[in-house]
Amino acid sequence: MATVKERNGSYLIRCSAGYNTEGVQIRKTMTWKPDPKMNDKQKENALKDVIDDFEEKVKGKRILKGNVRFADFTQRWLTEYAEKQLAPKTILHYKNLLTRINQSIGHMKLDDIEPPDLLEFYNKLGEDGVSARGGKLSPKTIREHHALISSILRTAVEWQYILSNVAERVKAPRVPRKELQYLDENEAKRVIELLADEDLKYCTAIILLIYSGMRRGELCGLRWSDIDFENNIVSIRRAAQYLPRIGVIVKEPKTATSIRPLKLATEAFVLLKAYKTWQAEQRLKLGSAWIDNDYIFTQWNGEIMHPDTLTSFFSDFAKKHNLPEGTVLHSLRHTNATLLIACGTPIRTVANRLGHANASTTINIYTHAIQSADAKAAEDLGDMLNPTKRLQKV
Repeated sequence: MATVKERNGSYLIRCSAGYNTEGVQIRKTMTWKPDPKMNDKQKENALKDVIDDFEEKVKGKRILKGNVRFADFTQRWLTEYAEKQLAPKTILHYKNLLTRINQSIGHMKLDDIEPPDLLEFYNKLGEDGVSARGGKLSPKTIREHHALISSILRTAVEWQYILSNVAERVKAPRVPRKELQYLDENEAKRVIELLADEDLKYCTAIILLIYSGMRRGELCGLRWSDIDFENNIVSIRRAAQYLPRIGVIVKEPKTATSIRPLKLATEAFVLLKAYKTWQAEQRLKLGSAWIDNDYIFTQWNGEIMHPDTLTSFFSDFAKKHNLPEGTVLHSLRHTNATLLIACGTPIRTVANRLGHANASTTINIYTHAIQSADAKAAEDLGDMLNPTKRLQKV
């Protein structure tokens, strides 16, 4: 929006024309002097017309056409936005995606990128030989490339480098709906029984995941100070994740709603107490070699457990006991959610326990489980209200 200052009967008009490649705001100015014969009303109307006309001219010139390549803008986007706003693991993932993106469109100027350029790029990502193993990228990974390009171009619009986001005129690559892998009630019970023969640390960790539905990183980030034994509550306050060349880091969970208290069954806390006693014994044996970080799940010396350690354990466990094909550690989160829904737990409660910001996320992910619970509810209501149907089952 233009600013106006009166100087000795003339008007100095300033208007922003965006930013240059160094992030410095570009300002355009002009001076207008009204006709001395104009009255105040005529002068006011004429000044408004002059300002509107000047803003239109500046608006048409504010775009830095031909001056900024996509790769150059991306570097600024990483430095001034991503590294200040996003989690380290997210930034690392984006940098990996940008390797392919910049190889394809990095040389292009922002204003020269057209829908066919993006479509050609996405089609190439779906060809053999693209991935590190020589295969094609999955539809989900291709869609992640599209989402990142769109996010970067959206910022370019906000920073007044371009007028519109070309990625919004391209349909995001379609991702086939993937069937969720989870354990039913009997399979979950079997896993819990089989865990009795495993190391107490892994037994406790896996059972906690089943009872709580928390994410792997949230479990690894737990400290004993997060456990309320008196009220059977576990408080999720942080998450652990591994970054190449950096190691395991601890950060806040992925969203504000991920910070949450979880009330768990008594059985989980009985196990936690037994594990705490065992860990205390290990700490005494090690003496000064033990690193006391208060973490619940640790390496041999008290350092925080690597999240992949838990994943590897459960992968081997699933194979050893012939669990359903496709069962992975994250399946336990889905197991928790589907069992809660089957028990008739309100979706809003399930969403809160999982740390979803919106119940719509839970509904979208667990559509099948919700439909199954709905069908069962209909049958239960029919049994309740139809005495003939009840007699037929006797």
